[in-house]
Amino acid sequence: MQIPLDYYRILGLAVQANQEQLKQAYRDRAAQLPRRDYSEQALSARRALLDRAFAVLSDPQQRQVYDANFFGRPGESADAALEAVIEIEDPEFLGALLVLLELGEYELVVELSRSYPQTLSALAMLDMVLMVALACLELGREQWQQQHYQDAAAHLETGLTVLTSQGAFLQVQQEIRADLAKLQPYQILELLALPLTAEAERSQGLELLAKMLKERGGIDGLGNDRSGLGREDFLHFIQQLRAYLTCDEQQRLFVTEVQRPSAAGAYLAVYTLVGQGFARHQPELILQAQEFLTYLQPRQDVQLETAICYLLLGQLEAAGDHLALCQEEEAIKFIHQHSEDSGDLIPGLCAYTQAWLQTEVLPYFRDLQAHPASLNPYFADRRVQEYIEALPTSSSPAPQPPADPLPAAPAAVVPRRRKRRRPHPSRRWRLILTGFLMAIVGGVLLMRVYNQLHPTPPPAAKSERLFLRLTTPPLPLPTPPLTPGIARSVQGDYHLASRQGCCLWSGSPLAAIIEHLNPSCPPSVAGPSPASSRAGMVLGVSTPPRCQLPPFQPVAFPPPPSRSQDPRNWSALPAWPGPTPPYL
Repeated sequence: MQIPLDYYRILGLAVQANQEQLKQAYRDRAAQLPRRDYSEQALSARRALLDRAFAVLSDPQQRQVYDANFFGRPGESADAALEAVIEIEDPEFLGALLVLLELGEYELVVELSRSYPQTLSALAMLDMVLMVALACLELGREQWQQQHYQDAAAHLETGLTVLTSQGAFLQVQQEIRADLAKLQPYQILELLALPLTAEAERSQGLELLAKMLKERGGIDGLGNDRSGLGREDFLHFIQQLRAYLTCDEQQRLFVTEVQRPSAAGAYLAVYTLVGQGFARHQPELILQAQEFLTYLQPRQDVQLETAICYLLLGQLEAAGDHLALCQEEEAIKFIHQHSEDSGDLIPGLCAYTQAWLQTEVLPYFRDLQAHPASLNPYFADRRVQEYIEALPTSSSPAPQPPADPLPAAPAAVVPRRRKRRRPHPSRRWRLILTGFLMAIVGGVLLMRVYNQLHPTPPPAAKSERLFLRLTTPPLPLPTPPLTPGIARSVQGDYHLASRQGCCLWSGSPLAAIIEHLNPSCPPSVAGPSPASSRAGMVLGVSTPPRCQLPPFQPVAFPPPPSRSQDPRNWSALPAWPGPTPPYL
């Protein structure tokens, strides 16, 4: 059998080495044994190749003949050395594979293992299986470093399959499984970043994501998926992933998460349903998003999102009620600035809704990034008009501020004041001090009783604000295409100008909304009815600073582990570079 090796490479020696360097290289190679548990048969075959190479190169005459055969033409010795081959016997096959593994020829090890001699014993087969698995492990790590995550996962899975088929080397199996688990987020991002026409690869990425969510117990679950990501880190990973998912994929993903239940999944489902319902003119999805916001209200301030949903459903009074309870100062300031010439806040809320859809919702759907954020086409759709007209006047009661715990007594009931004797000053001070001490003791006892009846929830269940503003993904993956109209600076002003005719009967909530949007637009009469509505809208609004969704700083993914620089010490791998830092 021919093996692509030469005696100089076997000893790790330069062609111009002298006898002293040759002896030193032979002693080093013989003393430096592999760290893995190979059988004595594999180590003996390796030692036989070292002895043969040293015997040929240490004899001047044999070395001259060897050099003449392999490097006959002057000036081409280096290139010819790469193409040199040696003949080996079947017992030396394991030694040749082991030498190639030490030299970093991992692909050759995998390729040559397919044509192994049939005379190998069962113990020798285990040695070859271990060499192939280690070669696949190193190939996977090399592809990981080159950011070819899918190829890296394929090599690792090949090595794991080889080991599991023999049921041996459990430690190496655990090492490969650990690498696969840490590689899984990269693999998911790479698969989902492919074009939408690559349906099979994208389906594989969605299956891997569903597997991670199941192992973790949801987006904000505490299960261990062995990826090294904490709860916040995994939430940032999901946020980074949204730009590569379509609205249908996000709807299936996040609406399922609401049923766990999951607060983070419910918040992401609201964005998905609002974006999909607005872009596809399906107000029933916006009504479903409003129900999810009702679930989130005890946990966080979602009054602004609720007001937007009521606006898109034509419920102006309910939208104003929720807007009055909103605590976001910058958003309220923006809405007031765009409602100065109106008697209410509906014009400012319309302007803010368009800016919110343009910057916070639509750009994070792969198939909606080019969709305009104008409200005119949405309200001009006949299906939207019929659905809004069929809704009751108030689909759900507007929230009321909490009443005073002690209501004022009726004015007609005036209690009589009885005359009391004043105690002695010293006794009065004693009474005050005693009452003060009794109040402190009573307060401590009440706090203890309250803590026993209402234990403090774990940190994972605490109420917190979900931050969903996304930045550029840290991975060098292809970003979804953006049209020139969408890829503009979110810090500057943008103008959405469109005039579309629509037919609305007077007295409808849609007519009131369009009246607020653009009172200067001339009315258009629908058929013989004298009812008129104001259609078309020319907006010139500045994108408001979104205080609800503050940005987070992206952090690059950690690099995979690499092997030692010394090719002879192929198994001396450095330690894993510590815990995985946040993804974003």
